[in-house]
Amino acid sequence: MLYERLCEDFASCISRNINNPERVIRISCAENHKKVLFEIHPGETGLILIIDDKFSGRCSNEEIRCEEFRSHSKCDILLYYCNNNDNNLIKNVVFIELKGVNVGDAIEQIKHSIRYFKRKYNNSTFRYKVGAVLIHGGGAPQQKFKDPELKRLIDLNPFFTRTNQGNINEYIRSS
Repeated sequence: MLYERLCEDFASCISRNINNPERVIRISCAENHKKVLFEIHPGETGLILIIDDKFSGRCSNEEIRCEEFRSHSKCDILLYYCNNNDNNLIKNVVFIELKGVNVGDAIEQIKHSIRYFKRKYNNSTFRYKVGAVLIHGGGAPQQKFKDPELKRLIDLNPFFTRTNQGNINEYIRSS
């Protein structure tokens, strides 16, 4: 139900819609030498939205931007993931930020995006879990990553953070 709603609401700006592919689809999103990697396997669904209209990178060679989040401080990418397995259905919405050095701003952008999404897509109706990914330039004090509000906003713990590049395959599949 959430997948269909997102496809409807964001029909004009879906960067990549992968629904039960025949083979593994590898996705790479990069901006300013920061990169996030993940895969969508047969029996899975992935929906990738570039929600930051100032995103200057590339995500699977697509450059479509979503207008929906325009008036909000937002992270770079929204990834919807579903495993399509009736025995253990996992629906995760992961907010991804690729940031240079200003980790404080990145965390604020992620929080704004999550709050906006949760207001628009009530979790009691759509039943999903929220995750957050930050790929950054390094040098940030560990205390920056222990934001109490962010911890309350996300269901997939811990908050995923890496320096320069991160593979989030396991993270997007967590329940």
